[in-house]
Amino acid sequence: MQLTFSCTLRIPMAVGNCATLRRFQYKEAKPSEIDPVTDMGWHREVTLKLSPHPAMEAAARRAVELDYGMVNGVAEVKTRVCLSYYLERQLGLDLDPSQVKPGRQQIVLVNRKEVEAARKQAGDSCGQPTDGFGQQQDD
Repeated sequence: MQLTFSCTLRIPMAVGNCATLRRFQYKEAKPSEIDPVTDMGWHREVTLKLSPHPAMEAAARRAVELDYGMVNGVAEVKTRVCLSYYLERQLGLDLDPSQVKPGRQQIVLVNRKEVEAARKQAGDSCGQPTDGFGQQQDD
C-alpha cells in the first residue's frame, strides 16, 4: 500500500494571480537502515559559531552583532550534527563568503572545519558530505 500526499504552496500576486513556490509529495516511509541507538549524527550536537561578514563596515557589523545577540562578535547556535547542514542552508551559510557581498550574506560560519569534522565523525547517518558550500565532495 502506498500513501501519497501532494501539496502546492501558492502565494497571492498582484492582479490576483498565484505563484507556485513548491510542490512536494509524501509517500509511505520505509524502515530506516540506521539503528537509532547508534545514530551518532542524531545523538551528538555541534555548535555553529556565527560572526558578521568580515568585509562588513564597522557600523553594519555592530548592527548585525546586536541583531544576533553576539558576544564579542560571535553568536553560538547548538544543533544536532545531522541537522547542522540544514541550519547552515537556512541561514545562508552554505555560500562562500569571499564570493558573496556582505549585504547579501551578513553572517558567516567561523568554525566550518569543526562542523565538517563533526559531520564526518557521524558518518553515513548524516547523508552525503559536502564541501561546506553545498557541493558534494568526490572522495
